[in-house]
Amino acid sequence: MELAKHPNFAGIKECAGHERIKGYADKGLLCWSGNDDEAHDSVHKYGGHGVISVTSNVIPAVMKRLITK
Repeated sequence: MELAKHPNFAGIKECAGHERIKGYADKGLLCWSGNDDEAHDSVHKYGGHGVISVTSNVIPAVMKRLITK
């Protein structure tokens, strides 16, 4: 939380699951999922901001649809 006060802080990549993402989102911090398999629910159910994805390098259109719908 101390780093979040810095003007260059953009957000957090979280790989520990939905509850951690929800916890950050509830505190007003932007949080990107680091888990491709959980990214949809992290964004649409737990307040995540997006995904930092390995899969998007292979099938970017599919990952975009998964996150934006």
